[in-house]
Amino acid sequence: MSNLESQDDLDRECLMPLAEWVEWVKAGGFIDYDGHGRFATATHVQSDDSLVLPSQVAKGWNPPAWATHICWYNR
Repeated sequence: MSNLESQDDLDRECLMPLAEWVEWVKAGGFIDYDGHGRFATATHVQSDDSLVLPSQVAKGWNPPAWATHICWYNR
């Protein structure tokens, strides 16, 4: 998890529990046009260039075991 940056440096409003975000995606509440996310924990957000898109959920994605949240950035 060396590519994580402290959540203190970011807007805490972006955090959403991963399971809740997946439910919203499956219900159509988030689509790729809406924005993108980054895997996160309750205190840290992935800092590399990897983006999480809602369309990845339908493709049978496999989030990292450490990820408990998504930091969602609306477009």
